[in-house]
Amino acid sequence: MIIDGYEWRSAIITQIILETPRIKTFRLSFSEPYSFIAGQYCLMRMKLNDGFEAIRQYSFSSAPASGNIDITVARQPGGEISNWLHDYAGVGTHLEISTAYGSVFQWKPELNKSLLLIGGGVGMTPLISIIREHHLSGSNVPVATACSVKTEQDIPFKGELGIHTRNKTISFTFTQKTPANWKKLPKRFDSEALRPLINKDQIVYICGSGVFVSNITETLYKLGVMSDQIMSERFS
Repeated sequence: MIIDGYEWRSAIITQIILETPRIKTFRLSFSEPYSFIAGQYCLMRMKLNDGFEAIRQYSFSSAPASGNIDITVARQPGGEISNWLHDYAGVGTHLEISTAYGSVFQWKPELNKSLLLIGGGVGMTPLISIIREHHLSGSNVPVATACSVKTEQDIPFKGELGIHTRNKTISFTFTQKTPANWKKLPKRFDSEALRPLINKDQIVYICGSGVFVSNITETLYKLGVMSDQIMSERFS
């Protein structure tokens, strides 16, 4: 049904996966066929207790080729919908979800260029969708992944990042506390960390907070990456 310019679909939660203490994945089922491209997002609409309607954007974390439709949501301070999902939604909960959006930040197997995926925290969500689609499609293009989190406990999809990438390069940075066996101090991604991951023919996907995306983009420019190589998605 098209309302307010958006086409809304009725969905039901069929599974909830705890990714980290503050990030959950919600697997959805639709009564009608639903499609999306790796990297895209949807809107969720919800009526709040005060009668107002809230609409938020959530990225898909599953691979289209998997047949699953998953969104991954982080608990946010003051987040009206995200915190409701974490605290009250369960298997069987009905949701209103839009059709998929995102005409630029997306990846298809026929895009035959190497990939550099840089995510901050829950910003790994659309990137894991790309990683999973890359794996299931049998693509042989090289993939480098760079994940920035506060602590080891905050790594989303931790068990998969090193499994589902062919020709893989995985890099982590911890901004607040490093793992016990980590030989480096807490830091953010900088030129020294990103330089080994870059090549002139790749496409770079960046997702995270606005500050994270801006800082990473500026660093990439300094390293000679061209603006037409960079795709970015900012999470608020």
